[in-house]
Amino acid sequence: MTRHQEESPLDSWLRAAEISDRRTHPRVAPQTDEATLFLRVQVVDESEGGLGIILEPGWEPNIGSRVEVYHQGFPQWGEVRFVNGLPDGKQRVGLKWVD
Repeated sequence: MTRHQEESPLDSWLRAAEISDRRTHPRVAPQTDEATLFLRVQVVDESEGGLGIILEPGWEPNIGSRVEVYHQGFPQWGEVRFVNGLPDGKQRVGLKWVD
C-alpha cells in the first residue's frame, strides 16, 4: 500500500487483529449467520405428528425453533413445542413435524 492509498476499515481491523490477537488464526466477520449443528439425541417416543427426545445438558432450544431431524434414515423438519428440564440436567423436548 502506498502512502497515498487509504486503508479500508477491514484492512485496518485485520492488521490490528494480527498485532493484538493471540489466537492462531484471527477472527473475521462471518459470511453467513447460519451453521449446521449435529447432536445425537435419545428418542423417547414418536407419533405421526412428532417426536419426543432427550437432550444432554448444554443445549436448550427455544420454543418455536425449527430443527432438521434425521430420523429413520431421512430428514424431516420439526418445531420445538416444549422444553422441560429434568432432575439430571437433561432436557425433555417435544417436536412437531412441519413442512
